[in-house]
Amino acid sequence: MSIWQHHELYRDLNKLCNLDFYNTCFKPCFFCGAKLNSRALDVTEFTHAPDLISMFKTDLLDVTRRKFPEYFTDLPDSYFEILDKESSDLYSYCYACEFCGWWIADYRGFLAAKDMIWEVIAGVSAVLKEFDISDISTPIQDIRSFLSGRYKTRNILHPIKYEEVVASVFSDLGYDVKLTSYNHDDGIDILLENDSDCIGVQVKRTKNKIQIDTIRSFVGALILGGFTKGIFVTTSDFTKVSRATADIANKSIIPIELWDASSFLEVLKVAQVSCFDFDSILNSVLKTEFWTPIAFCNLNSL
Repeated sequence: MSIWQHHELYRDLNKLCNLDFYNTCFKPCFFCGAKLNSRALDVTEFTHAPDLISMFKTDLLDVTRRKFPEYFTDLPDSYFEILDKESSDLYSYCYACEFCGWWIADYRGFLAAKDMIWEVIAGVSAVLKEFDISDISTPIQDIRSFLSGRYKTRNILHPIKYEEVVASVFSDLGYDVKLTSYNHDDGIDILLENDSDCIGVQVKRTKNKIQIDTIRSFVGALILGGFTKGIFVTTSDFTKVSRATADIANKSIIPIELWDASSFLEVLKVAQVSCFDFDSILNSVLKTEFWTPIAFCNLNSL
């Protein structure tokens, strides 16, 4: 499943200008702001190839003339009279975010008119599906994708669901993972194992800072459980005293890592990259029907 669905690109030209389609070096994700990865698409495989000539004549040209009358209204019709019956040098690129999974694609072709050469561009993008992040039935991968771009919503999650998110992240990082029974965990929510360690993880979905008593209880649970290491994950932060207590335990009793909200977000993004599948996005884009004319420009005089 995915939090994204196909949709025609936004028709607001002011927003489209922010896409900067002519800057191929950097395109920011609309959802989380990260740099997008790019792949070329084979336009011969498009299930619904856009008719760029039709777009140019019937939609894009009219919209642009209305939006920018100072540039296009007084131009003679010969500037827009297409000589060739087909677009030449068709090409396409897809840009996708490896963190949240948002994507955008463009499809381009060159048209020869009597007095100008025009580059016509159509586009399609992913839009967010309607779903409830607080719904306990929402799939974990959907929640992870959403949190990657909207991490401020983390406290809306049910505590059980947040534990499952944390457990899934550790699984992607290569650990053998086991969730303990909710409310019967004796201070340990997730059990992790690798070749050399048995790690106890406590997860606290809270807006309040973690206090010293909570860290002391966590240390006790690790010792009683026979763990070799502990990781405390919270959606908030730790007080200075609680961090100092964890440092003392780390040096003299048992290794402990404290992951506050920002720390876990970084680990979440690493896990998202590990399971990112660009090929599935490309296959989906090739079948889309929602191509929308978004821009055209004159390249040079003939």
